[in-house]
Amino acid sequence: MKKLILSFAFILSIIIISAQCTPNPIYYDSISGAWPDTITNFAPAQLGVAYNQVLDFKIASDAGEYDPLYTGVNLDSVVVTGVSGLPPGLQYQCNNASCSWLGGTQGCASLYGTPTSLGSYDVVINLDGYVTVVFIGVVSAPQEFKGYVIDVGPAGIETLKLNNETFILQQNIPNPANNTTKVQFISGKSDELTFVMMNLLGDVVLSKNINAKKGVNDINIKLLDYPEGVYLYSISNGVQRLTKRMIITK
Repeated sequence: MKKLILSFAFILSIIIISAQCTPNPIYYDSISGAWPDTITNFAPAQLGVAYNQVLDFKIASDAGEYDPLYTGVNLDSVVVTGVSGLPPGLQYQCNNASCSWLGGTQGCASLYGTPTSLGSYDVVINLDGYVTVVFIGVVSAPQEFKGYVIDVGPAGIETLKLNNETFILQQNIPNPANNTTKVQFISGKSDELTFVMMNLLGDVVLSKNINAKKGVNDINIKLLDYPEGVYLYSISNGVQRLTKRMIITK
């Protein structure tokens, strides 16, 4: 038992160490910034697959880069107070235990773990900047950085980097189904779509309009009123129509 506990502790320590990042030296001479930025954005993730994204940054020396109120004032330090909006299963770790850096220095943070839910997640980084103001002393100024997104798609889709053309229909779960089933589709943008379900004779048994959001969307279907058999379901955005087969059992 003792060996098992020690082995588990050793494995856990390896996981923690591997999640910790090292600041990339190529950004050492930068004045300030974050890499990747919100245009390049974070890499997409896959459901149930280990994920690790490193965010490199260089802290500005002038506090005015974060808050115009303090332009010309030296930035003493910055502390990350939290990262919200991460996909379930992911967490973050800085390259130092306190998640704090002096003005003008370089740092990094790792977003890592194994995603447990599909979706498109808006990640928000919260931090406090500290400056020393004459006659007042040390002042903190909370900041919130938005614009980062992590898209979590089904395993097997290696690059779910959403764009306006992304349009993917998944197999319903469960299949075969009897009481209820769920159909998931992935849209690269907010859009008005049409969902249709029909039997093999071509009779439409269900039709509904859907206001899709960017990312993963769910359609939950109650099947109690449908006879046993094979059905086709499709989703259309007016340009593409995607179709899959569903089996209903009683």
